[in-house]
Amino acid sequence: MKNKSWIIIVIMGIALTISIGYSIVLSNKKAEKESTVTTTSIIEMTATTATIKNTLKGTGTVEYKEIKKESVENNTVDSEETKANEEEQTIEVIKQYNVKLSVEDKDFSKVKENQTVEVSVKNEEKNLNYTGKVKQINKDPLAKSTIDIEITNPDENLQADMQAVCTIIIEKAENVVALPIEAIQKDEENKT
Repeated sequence: MKNKSWIIIVIMGIALTISIGYSIVLSNKKAEKESTVTTTSIIEMTATTATIKNTLKGTGTVEYKEIKKESVENNTVDSEETKANEEEQTIEVIKQYNVKLSVEDKDFSKVKENQTVEVSVKNEEKNLNYTGKVKQINKDPLAKSTIDIEITNPDENLQADMQAVCTIIIEKAENVVALPIEAIQKDEENKT
C-alpha cells in the first residue's frame, strides 16, 4: 500500500488543482457579470481504494440431486497356495445443490462458465450465504436462456426448494482509487 500512496497523493493534487482552477474561472465569469468579489473554497478530500463489481442478478429455486460415482480397484493378492485378483468396487455419493436461472438474452452474452457466483438463501431465521460457480449455459433462441449454477460450499442448513438470489460476478476490479462524490464539481449546466 505504501507504493501506491504516492499515486493517491498525485491524484488528489491534480483534483485539487483542477478544483481551484475551475473555481477561479467561475469567479472570473461571475466577476465579468457582477462587480462583487468572490472567494474560492478548497475542498478537503480523501481518496480511498475500493472494489468495483459488474454483476448479473437473478432468482431461482435450489435443486438437490445425488450423483453416484463408482470406482473399481484391482488388488492382487499373493499367497503361498494361490495367486488371485480381487476387484473392490466403491460407490461414492456426491450431494449437489444447483440453482437454475432464467436470463434475458441481452445479459446472456456476459456470462461464462466457471464465473464466481454469490448465492443468498433466505431461511426462516436468517440469510444464508454461499458461493457457487456457473456450471452450464443453455441458450434457447425461442425462450429465455438458462444458467445452471452449482453451489460449491453447501451445509446442513441448505435444502431443496428454497428460493435463492444469485449474483454472478461478471467483472471485478480491486484496489481501485475512489474519490468522494463531493470532490466532483459541476457548472451551471450540470457538466463535470
